This record gives sequence, structure tokens and C-alpha cells, in this order.
Amino acid sequence: MNVKCPSCGAAVGAAPDAQGRVICPGCGARMMSAATSLTSTLLPGTPLRKIPTPAEVLAAREEALGSLMAEVRAIRQVQEEVLRLQREALEILNGLAKRAEPGMSFDDVLSGFKDAPKTRRRQKTTLVVDHEAEGREAVVAALNEANVPVRAVASGSEALAAIAEAKPDIVVMDLALAGAMTGKDLINAIRATMEWADVRIVLHTAVPVLSAYEARTSHGADDIVPKAAGSARVLVHRIIQLFQEEP
Repeated sequence: MNVKCPSCGAAVGAAPDAQGRVICPGCGARMMSAATSLTSTLLPGTPLRKIPTPAEVLAAREEALGSLMAEVRAIRQVQEEVLRLQREALEILNGLAKRAEPGMSFDDVLSGFKDAPKTRRRQKTTLVVDHEAEGREAVVAALNEANVPVRAVASGSEALAAIAEAKPDIVVMDLALAGAMTGKDLINAIRATMEWADVRIVLHTAVPVLSAYEARTSHGADDIVPKAAGSARVLVHRIIQLFQEEP
């Protein structure tokens, strides 16, 4: 009695070769028999295992590599945070050592140190690019209310000058910019500059963009918040989320 191919269901009755491989006469799939290489015939009920194609092997390797790289990036972020904390601790210890005098107790040193200026992390900033004054001002007002440092410009050329002057962490921009430089031109210019590679781009536009995936793959942005009534507050919430994702 023949066994069936797991791919197409065709009957497979050929004897396995020396390596235990069988080729399906129906679809041509190569399969590995669970029987040993000493088996001269394919016995009924012998389980067949499809041999993966080179494309399947490559896809599996790429998926494994992607997972590995994600873990490496996560580990690197943790390492950077640990190093930052170590630097801050060292600064505190150095400050204590400088304030210590012969005969002073540890509590005396601490009491003099507690009023010293604390090291603060750099506050992250946003640049808003929108040729429509009403939409631009609404986003700026919402960011100011959330205590997020923000600058605003009305064109792509002004945006490039502002980024060159002080690189923001996030650029919020309309995809349909007016003027000589379109929104796509601005994105391409940012992405083409190595020093700005870590700048996140969030689209705030009425141009139909269905998802963050489309924003990334079709437009080169990182995310999308559709422009609509009340969308400025949604945009601020998303910006804060992006800030929190970064080390």
C-alpha cells in the first residue's frame, strides 16, 4: 500500500534512495523518509518529512537573524542605561570626595552634597513642519501644554535649516507641504544625511496613509497620525510614547 505525499496528497510508492529521500511523482517535492537507509522499500505508514527548499531555509535564517538583532539592540539599550547610571554614581562619589574634610562624618558630607545641582538628562525636542498656520499652531499649543520643547516652521527648506541648527528627536510633518520642497523631498533629505539617521519622523497629514507600515514602506516615515479635528492631542500622546521607547 502506498503512502501519501504531505504536500499534494499523491500516492508515493517508490523506494527511498541511500539517503532515505523520496521524490513525489505528483508535485516533485523531495521528502525524507523516517525509515533508515537500509530499508529497501517504503513501507505503509512510514512518516514522510518534506525537505525545506533553499528559499524556506533562507527565510528561516533571516527570521532568526532578525530576532537575534532585536535582542542585541535591547541588550545594548540596557548596557547604555547601566553605563549612564554608573557615570552618574561616579560623579556623585567624586563630588562627595571633594567635599569631604578631615574629621567630617559621612552624614556631614551628605548634608552638604544634597543641595548640589543634580545631573539631568537632556530633554527631548520636536520640530513641527506644516505650511498651514492653523494646524501648525494647534500642534505647537498641544506640545507646549504637555511641556514638550517644540519649534515650528512652514516649509521644507526652513525645516532643513532648523534641523541643521539644532537636531530634534522627532520631526512632525505634513506630507503635502506647499512650496518647492514636497514632504517626500524633506523625508528623503533627512534620511540621506548620516548625522540625522536617528531622527524619528511622524506624519501628521490629511493625505491618505492607511497604517504605520505604509508610512514606513511607502513614505520613509516612522509613524502616522491622520490630521483631523482633535488630532493634535493624539499626536502629542504618540510623541511621548516614542520618547519613552528611546534610551
